[in-house]
Amino acid sequence: LEKGSGMDHSHSQTRPADILVPSWSIGKPAACDVTVVNPLNPSLILGASSTVGYSAAEKEVVKMTKNGPKCTELGWECIPLAVETYGGWGEKAQEMFIRTSRRLAVGSASSEARVR
Repeated sequence: LEKGSGMDHSHSQTRPADILVPSWSIGKPAACDVTVVNPLNPSLILGASSTVGYSAAEKEVVKMTKNGPKCTELGWECIPLAVETYGGWGEKAQEMFIRTSRRLAVGSASSEARVR
C-alpha cells in the first residue's frame, strides 16, 4: 500500500469508502459510503412522516460530516449512498446512479433510458 493513498496505516482508523471508484471525475477518485436507514427510527420518524426522503437526506449529512474532511484530505470526492429500508434513495445516490447510467449508455451505445 502506498503512503498517502488513504489505505496506509496513517488512515487506518477511518474508512471513508465502502466502494472506491478510482477515476470518477476528471481522474479524481470517488469514495462511496453505503448506508441503510430506517425511517421508523425514533430520531427520524417525525421528519420522515412528513417529508419524502427525509431519512436518507439526514444520513447523507451525517456521512458528509464524518467522511467529507478525510476525503478532501485524500483528494477524493465523498459520495454518501443512503438508502431507506422502504426503498427510497438519497439525492447524492440518485445523482451517482444517473451519472453512472449515462456513462454506461455512452460506453455501450444504448440509450440512457434503456440502461437505467
